[in-house]
Amino acid sequence: MPAAPIVSVVMSVYNARAHVREAVESMLRQTYDDFELVVIDDGSTDGSGDLVRKFNDRRIRLVQQSNSGLAAALNHGVTLARGRYIARMDADDVSEPDRLRRQVNLLNARPEVAIVGTSFEVIDERGGHLYTFWALPHDEDIRRQLLVRNPFGHGTVMIRKEALVAVGGYRLVAIEDYDLWIRVLHEHRGANVPDVLYRWRVNPEGMSHGSAAARKLPLDELVRSIDPEVAGRAPTYRAARRRLREYEALDRVVAGKLGQQYVADLHAVGIHALRRHKKSTGLLLVLRAALLRPRSLLTFVRLYVGGEGVGGYNLAAAAGPPSLILRAGAAAARRMRSSRKSPAAE
Repeated sequence: MPAAPIVSVVMSVYNARAHVREAVESMLRQTYDDFELVVIDDGSTDGSGDLVRKFNDRRIRLVQQSNSGLAAALNHGVTLARGRYIARMDADDVSEPDRLRRQVNLLNARPEVAIVGTSFEVIDERGGHLYTFWALPHDEDIRRQLLVRNPFGHGTVMIRKEALVAVGGYRLVAIEDYDLWIRVLHEHRGANVPDVLYRWRVNPEGMSHGSAAARKLPLDELVRSIDPEVAGRAPTYRAARRRLREYEALDRVVAGKLGQQYVADLHAVGIHALRRHKKSTGLLLVLRAALLRPRSLLTFVRLYVGGEGVGGYNLAAAAGPPSLILRAGAAAARRMRSSRKSPAAE
């Protein structure tokens, strides 16, 4: 039997015939080759598994089973995986050639980190660009982001198998990835590679193979479950300014908008605090974000008035109806930034 690989890439497939070939090919083109690709065909009825079987590559392990839902299929794949690191890959997405190498290098160099994602491009069904999610690399910013949005693209993640197994793997809940990050970050640190190393396809039929056994756990309930130690504390103004300067310098390297994402997150977490009647913390965060970038107040207005779903954030409207001034400000912000998909991460 060949030696165990360093990385096991786990891919669950359900009726992904249109894109699964491209997804598998993107893994086979990786510059890092010490991996296996564990493909769980979760009851596909469109011949997806037959397409995977046609690949003549010893690194691919195809397992076909009756439909069990994404979380159960991924847990099965993790059980079969022989690598010390588990990399996720969705059947309709694309990994850039250097993705695995960059993530393995980070995990090898930083034993305190158990989970690492990447920035990613969101594409439509034909592969056209929609927008970019800029992933913040530092653990403390990832933890803060947990309160208001998912800090990792699920398909981008590589995680130490030992840490994944220790927390019990995926649970049968509606948002299985978010739930997993919360539990892993309770015990370990997280990180992101800020470069765009993944393309995430928005596909209406994509990975929609939920099991009837899954318990619907609302997002708000997940957020309420976050231990304060996991989310961390609000940064001081000096620390926030130092971090913003770091991200602005990094932006020039990765051609990204990490700084913009960071400031928008401070506003969003500030609104989160206000909603939970932590007025002093909320106002301090908003004030710090505004001092860092005064024009970011437009982002605050949009998030405050827009509430749920604006810019990918999980925010309900703050207590009480928005004032006319805030409504007017939100309308002005929409006009000024109508060409943008997100206030934070394009």
